Amino acid sequence: LRLVPMGGLTVACHPVSWHGPSPRAAMRGHARRQSDVNSPDAVGVMPFVRYRTPDGWYAYDGPTNRILRLTPAQFDVVGLYHSHSKDGVNAALSSRHAVQEVDGAYEDIDGLVRERGVLTGHHLQRWESYSSVDCVKAELAAGTGMATLELTQNCNMRCAYCTYSGGYTSHRTHSGASMQWSTAKAAVDLLAERDTSFTGPFVSIGFYGGEPLLRFGLIRQVVEYAKAQPALTAHNLCFSMTTNATLLNDEAIRYLAGNNTTLLVSLDGPRAIHDGNRVFADGSPTFDVVMRNVRRVAELAPEFSRQRVSFSVTVAPDVDLFLLRDFLEDDVFQP
Repeated sequence: LRLVPMGGLTVACHPVSWHGPSPRAAMRGHARRQSDVNSPDAVGVMPFVRYRTPDGWYAYDGPTNRILRLTPAQFDVVGLYHSHSKDGVNAALSSRHAVQEVDGAYEDIDGLVRERGVLTGHHLQRWESYSSVDCVKAELAAGTGMATLELTQNCNMRCAYCTYSGGYTSHRTHSGASMQWSTAKAAVDLLAERDTSFTGPFVSIGFYGGEPLLRFGLIRQVVEYAKAQPALTAHNLCFSMTTNATLLNDEAIRYLAGNNTTLLVSLDGPRAIHDGNRVFADGSPTFDVVMRNVRRVAELAPEFSRQRVSFSVTVAPDVDLFLLRDFLEDDVFQP
């Protein structure tokens, strides 16, 4: 089990482990400090990065994978917090912000660092994820309404840029590892056992892979089991799936459309663009198969196609954006 940033729960095919200091210890200061970021031997997840957009001031905290929206004073304080005392921060920012504003911002950042383990400036030396049932239960008790099941690490495609392609040293590669029914059932049970005070608008179970439709039988088991849990159906129980769409046959289309499922289909554009990176395991093109199935969804379940199917487009370097725009004006992509 591992936590994901948005308050949800991800369940992997098999147990995963933490390597190095404990998560809490690493966030509290038992790993590398921000001053080590540029040292030759600095490794692992970056501490944090400040950045601005036209809409505001932000910090991304690497070890906790959180994005924080900041006030201008908080933004400036974050940049000095680990290198200056409180008095030093006040002195450095006296020409930019009122003293009371800097004091308040410093207390806010200090609280995040000391109480929440955010913006600590420490490296995680190595993070594969970690197993902690108590931590997961605490997350659920806080009102989690979402679980994502990694049904398989197998995939029938071999996309050039895939994070599991073997080109990224910090990620796994495709394998035959698949989730057992007992694991999936336990995940649904754990979601159903969350605090009854949960008041979110819906409860969601997501299917991920690999290619999740390689485990369509398990998907059906999970859906039917979840629908039989009063604690889940007391809310708007829905399902979601990220898919390459090559296995979307009539049976799968009708079942997913009839069970409040949202589909995110990976499709990079017209044939020349899509087939440049997204191919089957044997290297053959996939565009025609994907488009045939996407159009079949629109034929069999037109309302489902309009309201519950969306598309994930990965824009690779040198893609003709005008060609991509024209392609996406096809009726099948319109709401």
